[in-house]
Amino acid sequence: PVTNLWLVNGDEFLGRIVTAERLSEMLHADAPNVRLAERLALRLREVAVDPIISLLEDEEERLHGWACDTLVRLAEFSGPRVVERLMDAPVHAQRQMLHIIDRLGEWPAGFSPEPFTASPDAGVRREAVKLMLRRDEMRDSGIVAGLDDQDERTIGIALAAGGLAVLRGLAL
Repeated sequence: PVTNLWLVNGDEFLGRIVTAERLSEMLHADAPNVRLAERLALRLREVAVDPIISLLEDEEERLHGWACDTLVRLAEFSGPRVVERLMDAPVHAQRQMLHIIDRLGEWPAGFSPEPFTASPDAGVRREAVKLMLRRDEMRDSGIVAGLDDQDERTIGIALAAGGLAVLRGLAL
């Protein structure tokens, strides 16, 4: 413990007040200051990822957009952690996390959306099919998974992708 705060350098002082716990408290406040939370998250970097993913796992959606945007900004650190927590996340969070992976562009190592095409949740299946359709090597299986789905929106996405595939084939 430091008895005289004037003897502490700036980084050490900030390290004492910019913590994952403080970020989490701020995000769960009645009126969260998202601008300040973003500054904390960008300073904490890797340490901020888990509290932000936990926020996505909460039922309340008021900060889900902010959480997704911030995790994308922290892509270097968040991608692998999102993949690690994805399978055990609540269904509503899985949708958001698949969307984050889509926004990252480059999939984290070892990630595949295929297992999520069997989810009981139509939104999760839809996001998984969308991800598959964005990769040439998965496009055909994504179309099949989408056409085999009972959700009309997922079927529509697969039909549109299948139609584009047919048109591309005709153009060759």
